[in-house]
Amino acid sequence: MEAILVFSFLGAAFAFLFDFTTALNNAIKIKWITFIIDFLMTVFASLVTSCVMIAYSNGNFRGWYFFLTVLFFVIYMLTLHRVVFHIWCGILLPFRKIIEKFAKKIKK
Repeated sequence: MEAILVFSFLGAAFAFLFDFTTALNNAIKIKWITFIIDFLMTVFASLVTSCVMIAYSNGNFRGWYFFLTVLFFVIYMLTLHRVVFHIWCGILLPFRKIIEKFAKKIKK
């Protein structure tokens, strides 16, 4: 029962993180920075998933744990994504000019 809750939460947390990174990429709109953010998110998600799978699998890979994670990711994206994504966009949009100035200084 505990594993079901953990992997359900994991799927929803990854969807929430995906919303944040997508809103951040929309606010920044600089390709090399968005590539780095996406790469770091992918590495983080894969490491967390691997560690949690190892912790709850007792040496055997259990496909239904992965299925629960993907299922709750999809459920989140079909329901809460519409609200949470716009909240993230509203929060990150004022930082657009600051981030663009910082990126131009780094590029020089």
